[in-house]
Amino acid sequence: MENNIKVIAFIQARAESLRLPNKIFKKIKNNNIIELVIKRLKKSKGISKIVILSSKSKANLKIKKIANNLGCEIFYGDKDDVLNRFYFASNKYQDYKNIVRITADCPLIDPHVIDKIINKFLSSNCDYCSNVLKPSFPDGFDVEIFKKSALDKAWKLDKNKNSREHVTSYIINNKNFIKVNYSAKENLSNYKLSLDTEEDLNNLKKLFSYFNDIFFPFSKIQKLLKKKEYSKANISKLK
Repeated sequence: MENNIKVIAFIQARAESLRLPNKIFKKIKNNNIIELVIKRLKKSKGISKIVILSSKSKANLKIKKIANNLGCEIFYGDKDDVLNRFYFASNKYQDYKNIVRITADCPLIDPHVIDKIINKFLSSNCDYCSNVLKPSFPDGFDVEIFKKSALDKAWKLDKNKNSREHVTSYIINNKNFIKVNYSAKENLSNYKLSLDTEEDLNNLKKLFSYFNDIFFPFSKIQKLLKKKEYSKANISKLK
């Protein structure tokens, strides 16, 4: 890891999810989902600062208390234009020229995977690096890192309301940006380990119960997924 390079992580978070309301406040092993995301993210060696990006609403007020308790800052911005939210957050923290984007519905996010992606980004001298250009990790391990300069260009040039909601769509789809993908050793992208439904929550609870603590790495999950008796169809049968 290049210690002289400062990297900031923005956790995109909101409580007003439609399919599973208040999903980031659901509990697993006495932790809110967003607490699990923050605690696991803090294990990263490549991230210098963590900021939660949300929008001002009554439902989101609880996020600030959680952020403060875990030593994170919070930035409130546009609810629907998330690209706008990221842009103004990046201006506030302008000392950081490299930005990691994480979403708060991924409680299994892995700091080791994040650090490998950060290293690839820095060594490649690209505008954008992620493990989502050619998905190979399970859904729930998505990591994106991009230059502040790339974010600035996207904010200025992207006129599409839908893509602005998804922050990096313009960068991903525009050939003028240099993009690099980070792939897992084998394709496990058919597994869904993010949180959108009650079924997802039950599956995640079983995964966390399967291991002894909350910091088990992707490598252990990978071994579990490779077991012959384990498949996407019977993930809920874990004991």
